[in-house]
Amino acid sequence: MTDGLTAAATLGGFFALDPDPPRNHRPATAFYTDPRPEISDAHRALGGHEREVASVTHLGLAAKLISPVLAATLLTGTAPLIDPDHLPVWTTPTGGLRLGVPTKPTGHAKDLRTALLDTHFAPLTESLHTAYRLAPSLLWGNIASALANTPRVLPPTLRTPATHLIEELLATPPLANTFRTPNQRRTCCLFIRLPRGGACGDCPVPRRNVVPRP
Repeated sequence: MTDGLTAAATLGGFFALDPDPPRNHRPATAFYTDPRPEISDAHRALGGHEREVASVTHLGLAAKLISPVLAATLLTGTAPLIDPDHLPVWTTPTGGLRLGVPTKPTGHAKDLRTALLDTHFAPLTESLHTAYRLAPSLLWGNIASALANTPRVLPPTLRTPATHLIEELLATPPLANTFRTPNQRRTCCLFIRLPRGGACGDCPVPRRNVVPRP
């Protein structure tokens, strides 16, 4: 693991990639190309409809990738470029996705947009849109939500610089206009529709309109 990701891991588990992936993991490139194996595993654990599980899984993965990459950027001044070919991905028994420590040293991205949006989230968004008919606006809303919530778990000294970096990303496409207000996104991640789901803090769905799945 590179110095930036190593430094990020010292902030706590939320910023650490898993050093011990199982043998049946796949590289992120394979997941980005065809997410159905991992989404099917998550669906068996979470219930509901696969489309809803795909969105919730996407949101969870976004948070797990954004946190260490953003923290590394703040701590070292350089965004780590994690090659998807060397980023282990797998589904846990409870239905979440895990990301492993890269199996090859990371490079340096020119900026956070390249490190996250261009390298990872753009191809994954396209494949989830195709496989599960999830609107790009919903998927980019998931990314925006994960970004906007990351400063809350950072140490206080890093929250202001993190917010500045995130605001720059949220001001440009495809993340621009993903929030209706500073605390409410425009699209729902669909967690509210899962059997054991609920409303997120930035959910746009009025509580009276919620129809949970059986």
